[in-house]
Amino acid sequence: MIRDSAPADVGHNSFHVEVVKNMDQLIQIFALRAICFMEDTGLPYDHAFDGNDLQATHVVGYDGIEPVGTMRIRWFKDFAKIERTAFRTFTTAPFQYAAEGDVAIHACGPPGMLEAVRRIGVERGVPTQLALESPMACGFGACFGCVTPLAQGGYARVCVDGPVFAAAELAEVPAH
Repeated sequence: MIRDSAPADVGHNSFHVEVVKNMDQLIQIFALRAICFMEDTGLPYDHAFDGNDLQATHVVGYDGIEPVGTMRIRWFKDFAKIERTAFRTFTTAPFQYAAEGDVAIHACGPPGMLEAVRRIGVERGVPTQLALESPMACGFGACFGCVTPLAQGGYARVCVDGPVFAAAELAEVPAH
């Protein structure tokens, strides 16, 4: 469910997403990124934050009133780039409603989280799309440095066959 802002009573599905519109929300997403990138993965500060933060659109996801995920969008002439996706590892709120019907899961984030989302989607039979990240040496499929294993055997190249895959097609989300 995507909303411009959370209503006072969010009902049984308390997960919602907002475009960051004020300094309090910007501080929340910076704190989330610090937790996810610096604390959880040990990434240095200058890799988690850069000069593009003040000229990008930021999105924050909430479970009730608790910020649990974020991403930034940088806009270019002909395309937009989604970057700095970060989700707290205990976040399962969006998935507990997956059995209610008319639901699809779309996720991007760290490999461990995507593997958990893949398993949940496959186990519950929920259509699930995953945006994978992988180091790419060539970027056009020649080197096979960005492969991911497929459920039916073989491999797919993230750079040319993806980066978005149906969860049911994947054997796993590798931790590149």
